[in-house]
Amino acid sequence: MTSHDVVNGNCGKPGEGKTGMYGVGIDLGTSFTAAATASAWALDMVPLAGQSIITPSVAYLDEQGTLLTGEAADRLGLQNPDRAAREFKRRLGDPTPVILDGAPYSPTALMAALLRTVVDTVTQAQGAPPDRIVLTHPAVWGPYRREQFAAIPHLAGLPRPQTEPEADTDGPTVITVTEPVAAATYYCSTQPLPPDGLLAVYDLGGGTFDSAVVRNGRDGLEIIGTPEGIEWLGGADFDQALMDHVDRQLGGAITALDPTDPGTAAILATLQRDCMHAKETLSTREKTDITVPLPGAPRHVTVTRETFEQMITPPVETTMETFRRTLTAAGVTLQDLTAVLLVGGSSQIPLVTQLLRDTLRRPIMTNTHPKHAVALGAAILSSDTHTARNTPPPRRPTANPRNPTGAAGTAAGHDSDPPADTGRTAAPGSAEPADTDADTGAVAGPGAMAGTGAGAGTPAPKAKRGAKHRARSAVQPVSGPAGDTHPASVPPPTRRRWSRLAIARVVVAPAVVLALLGVALASGAGDPSDRPEVSGATSGTVVPSDQAQAPGATPDTTPSGQAPTPSPTPQPSTPSKRPQKPSAAPRTSAPGGRPTLKLDDVQVQRPSKLSTVRTAAVGTKHLIDRPPVFTSLPAPLAGAVLIPGASDDKRLTSPADYLVFNVAHDATVYVAFDRRGAPEVDNWWPAWVNQKGFKRTSMTIPTNDKDQRHFVVFAKEVPAGRVTLGPNAADSVYSTGYITLLVADE
Repeated sequence: MTSHDVVNGNCGKPGEGKTGMYGVGIDLGTSFTAAATASAWALDMVPLAGQSIITPSVAYLDEQGTLLTGEAADRLGLQNPDRAAREFKRRLGDPTPVILDGAPYSPTALMAALLRTVVDTVTQAQGAPPDRIVLTHPAVWGPYRREQFAAIPHLAGLPRPQTEPEADTDGPTVITVTEPVAAATYYCSTQPLPPDGLLAVYDLGGGTFDSAVVRNGRDGLEIIGTPEGIEWLGGADFDQALMDHVDRQLGGAITALDPTDPGTAAILATLQRDCMHAKETLSTREKTDITVPLPGAPRHVTVTRETFEQMITPPVETTMETFRRTLTAAGVTLQDLTAVLLVGGSSQIPLVTQLLRDTLRRPIMTNTHPKHAVALGAAILSSDTHTARNTPPPRRPTANPRNPTGAAGTAAGHDSDPPADTGRTAAPGSAEPADTDADTGAVAGPGAMAGTGAGAGTPAPKAKRGAKHRARSAVQPVSGPAGDTHPASVPPPTRRRWSRLAIARVVVAPAVVLALLGVALASGAGDPSDRPEVSGATSGTVVPSDQAQAPGATPDTTPSGQAPTPSPTPQPSTPSKRPQKPSAAPRTSAPGGRPTLKLDDVQVQRPSKLSTVRTAAVGTKHLIDRPPVFTSLPAPLAGAVLIPGASDDKRLTSPADYLVFNVAHDATVYVAFDRRGAPEVDNWWPAWVNQKGFKRTSMTIPTNDKDQRHFVVFAKEVPAGRVTLGPNAADSVYSTGYITLLVADE
């Protein structure tokens, strides 16, 4: 077993700090943020929103251009949703900026503003700034996310995180630790863990699921094995499930709202808040009412705990599977565990405790303050007798004959980090990638917050006390979509690799083209009925000029004005018509007699965060992590089964089996790509699209996303069974992303 995360000192005991000195632990959560202080005499939570201990993780840009965070931002955001940002922690590392009233902000900048507010509030309450600050993050984050997170303190006007205290540090010492270690530290302060005792942490918070095995070793608490987790699975997703249920109960009245109406955003923001409150209420009551402020008259929907638990059982069961993989990666059995520790607000849902007890049959322990345990543990680690080390990311387990894919499986959290060959990001206004500076652990792009050299990132001035501040240099909006660059620790692409690939294309392509010509001459033009339905004539959708070019055509010049290097990629041959097979189950028909797939005909195996399929319609939300919706749909896609995409994954170039699902009937799979940022050349899409036989159609799918106006659609017929699709991004410096729709074959 390999230790990846060690905290020196006694197991969870506050330190004997110097008189008048204190440390602070801060949990920057997806939905809420909490802070606690530790000194020689006390361990306390710090009220961050009036009398409330926690504050919403919300940012709001007011009319004067001042960035507010916390409770005030949450309240104002309900009235003007286009000025507010929520759940931006989920988008940490996403180069696409968050738009607040037309101004772009990187997620890193928004988190820095929130951190600055929290530190100012704590300083005001204590009468002096802290000597040590411990920040927490999910254990499942890889190097890229951790580098982005490490940039936040500097943007907030604080020192950069360090591994050990330094005597000449100007300002408080800043340390980062993982959330499971922080939670286990607080648990040990109330329930001592025996030497070499093993504690499994089940952390289900507002935006992510984290699991880890912690051992009380000779040098303190340590994470053993490889932590597992699921990004995009938490309380916020349960809130969305409630919203979808309410919409169904009201006959689609919510999705029928006009997305261009400013009042619609306010209705959705209010409904989202009410669904969150209903979720919390159902943890202690058998039913609750949700009021929907629809235009004309409000509507009321009653939700029972039983109904809610039926909705969330599949994702909760997925966390159980991930939890078991964590134990396997650590090389421990259930019998080896001293206890299982529940952390996070969503872990208090009765269904979670019930399933864990039924599955594990081990003692289930709940911290006295499950919502505050991470902040309290971080505060303990900030005391002088504890040396909290910046911890390296978890290493993926090596393959072995019994588990060729590694013990970690395909956890979404591990896949969220960009691969090494995406370590360069296009500079604004340039077609060539810009190198990141080795001394800059922050972000890149125009503006004071975007240091790209050793002297570019000067410490931002501290903002005013309280929630309202003008942190201009700390949170100045970035211009353009390249808000954050990859950290310098990620190596640039290997040029030799691409040179060999280009040579291989030049050598192999002519032979492949000749072979295809021979097949075409032998088989003729083919039967048009064999082809996927690609006509957009009935959709009423205008094909943009950049999409009108036929596949196979090569533009005269590249965006940089240079003649492109010929690298023909053969288009897949037309699939042969399959004989009609009897369906496994009766299917309903759409108007006009076209058979339709039901939602339960499509089962997503991975990534688990995309497992909640939806019916494609105008107003349907097509991403799990962003609010844009379809504004119209081509006729062939109306009523299709939609597997939503994840904006957070749009830079992924691996794994090869990124999306795996089963379809119960023969179907046509439509893959709709976000072309934003792609060069004006043919075959800008990932290579697996051609390799798997997808054909580009003339259809596009418009959205209300200001940055991504439409998707470009590819199609392929598939038989009933397992379908595997590749990653979102092509092997290039630009990013893209896709969504998937399925329509039953005739």
